[in-house]
Amino acid sequence: MILGLSNFVTSSRNRSDDDQELVMLQFGLDPTIVRFLEVYQCDYESITGKLYIFSNTMIFTDKTWNVYFRLDFPNLLQVQKKSRKVVRQCLILKSDIGDTYFLSSLNGKRDEIYKVLQYFAMSNAQRDARLIGTIKYPSMLDDFKSHFPDFEHEHPITFYVCSKYGTLKNRYGRIYITENHLLFHQATLLIKPKRFIIPLTSILQLSKTNSAFIVPSCISVATEKKTLYFQGFTDRNASYSKMRKAWLCAIKASVTNTPNDGFCSKFRVLHEQFVSIDKSTNGVLSLEEFSIGLNLQPPVSESMYNCFDKDGKGHLTFHDFCRGMHILQWGNLEQKIEFSFYMYDRENKQFINKRDMYDMLIQTMEEGVQVNKKIDEIFNIMDLDGNGYVYFNEYKQTVLAYPELQRLLGIANDNLDSSTIGLGHTDFSMVQNMLIGIEHAVKNIVQDDYSDIYASHKLSIKDLNNKETGYTLTAYSPLVFKRIREYFEYSDMQYLSSLGVDQIVKGLLTGSWKSMKSLSNSGRSGSIFMKTHDDLLIIKSLPSSESNFFKRILENYYDFLLCNKDTLLTRIYGFYKIEFGSMSIPFVVMENIIVTEQPIHELYDLKGSTVNRSVDEEEIKPGIAMKDNNFAENNRTIGVGRRKKQKLITQIITDVTFLSSLRICDYSLLVGISDPTQTEKLSEITPRMSYSSIYQRDSGGCYGDDGLFYYIGIIGNVIPLI
Repeated sequence: MILGLSNFVTSSRNRSDDDQELVMLQFGLDPTIVRFLEVYQCDYESITGKLYIFSNTMIFTDKTWNVYFRLDFPNLLQVQKKSRKVVRQCLILKSDIGDTYFLSSLNGKRDEIYKVLQYFAMSNAQRDARLIGTIKYPSMLDDFKSHFPDFEHEHPITFYVCSKYGTLKNRYGRIYITENHLLFHQATLLIKPKRFIIPLTSILQLSKTNSAFIVPSCISVATEKKTLYFQGFTDRNASYSKMRKAWLCAIKASVTNTPNDGFCSKFRVLHEQFVSIDKSTNGVLSLEEFSIGLNLQPPVSESMYNCFDKDGKGHLTFHDFCRGMHILQWGNLEQKIEFSFYMYDRENKQFINKRDMYDMLIQTMEEGVQVNKKIDEIFNIMDLDGNGYVYFNEYKQTVLAYPELQRLLGIANDNLDSSTIGLGHTDFSMVQNMLIGIEHAVKNIVQDDYSDIYASHKLSIKDLNNKETGYTLTAYSPLVFKRIREYFEYSDMQYLSSLGVDQIVKGLLTGSWKSMKSLSNSGRSGSIFMKTHDDLLIIKSLPSSESNFFKRILENYYDFLLCNKDTLLTRIYGFYKIEFGSMSIPFVVMENIIVTEQPIHELYDLKGSTVNRSVDEEEIKPGIAMKDNNFAENNRTIGVGRRKKQKLITQIITDVTFLSSLRICDYSLLVGISDPTQTEKLSEITPRMSYSSIYQRDSGGCYGDDGLFYYIGIIGNVIPLI
């Protein structure tokens, strides 16, 4: 439908007897060219019938579909509201050849119909200046080919009537959108028509602008050479949206070397992120903007910037940005290997020496003999001819030949899915700043700062992508959770590594992107539920009531853990609150109960009850927890063996007694079962790095007498962490 008609065309009218395809067929109209807009009940002369309005014509028929008149809109000269002696509230239509049509009995729709027809009764110049959107006129393709004969191999998607600022009297012309170009044509009297041809991939910036030199409601198109301003759009937002989609789709096709399929959702969010980083709003990124926007420090920032700027222009266009981010997030293994090589080859020498590798890898490792030894081992494997230099062919050959090198360097062909909170995700900025706050809290809080280990620490974080705004992160009782991590043999470095603070940088070094994976809806809505890239930790937001409750029982929880190292309760390693704008989100960082390279074939949530404790068969899917009745129906037992059975029962009783003492009653025993006989190949999961209880020492679980692996823990619903 014509966008300009949306204010006065009712789309919800009942059309049960006016099937669009039947109408088109009846009147011999081509549905690829003509759009069905609306139908109205009315009288023509003394005949009761219906007035069908299409995008280029209107037709009146009686109840038996006999056509009494058809008036094409180019021939519609005038529409008048009149009241005749006998018939009030009628419309008079006049054609350019002198025919007159009287419509009456409009059932209160006269004003609505008048606006619709008045729209089409404008002079050709007025109509061309206002027609926008999706109507494809029969003459559009012919006009395009006559205006741009050298582009006969391209087909216009649509066109918009507008004017280019600066031309004679700002005359109107047409800007056509194809898969590869924006093409503007303006006919002028006595002189050669003006044409402007803009390849979509050459556009640096496309924006809605109200220019300082009095160009209202225009769209600016900036390229390396110049910026063009187009004005006079009837609906600038719709026009901009169509142009932007065509631009992003063309960028996508160029970056991915695939045909333009018209879908660009991933690149749309990349563009939003690019705009947020481009503080100068000039359509290109400087090294400073790039470094601040991605929170990178030298030499990583400089090396990555040069990898994105393959042409050596000294700045990054949106096309450059998309090309680099596409490799990081969705590139194939060979693309990531090439990206990784040039991250190390910062001076573009076409080879890597040991110092290059050390300078970069030291960013993600602690200094010491073991680091030097590890880098020496990696370099010696790659230096096939032993000359002290690793050329790209050597680098690629060894990385492809040794999968363990891929894992060590992080060059895994693990492209991101929609759940990964990478650059361009709506929560990326929040997660990035949240991790920086946690890193600061972990590294800079020492016991000497507190006389009370339960004291909290609040710090402010400048938003990396918007210096005008900021975040506040509160670390609740950081010394308590530091001691819990130490008690369970989980170092601060391991904690930060799992969270991804250093893994993001390491991923950039190796042509990968490592970040959180979202397990539910957006954090911007006040809810957080995420898993770290290595599956070891889970971040879960708490409602304020549960957050306050956990503060009250924290001392009890801490004391209980110190006396029960083999507890089945979830281990909480951090308790925080992040505040930005009007949003305040308390959250905990807890250890994942099930961490194993074994696939989980069955998962159960057991409460010891049979009331409403079933999952229907059609709802059972991988990762969905079944319940008590399913456990019984499947004849399952927890076959951990005689030696561990009594210890397990004793530990469950101890944990449940503790929960009962806190008046927590809504909890479950989570049981995962893996059958190694059904497993062809183990998945590559980071092994548990913290203390393993007696129920976690066999591939992260407990190997039973029946040949199955059991993964057991207690989870709660009132407090999801214990």
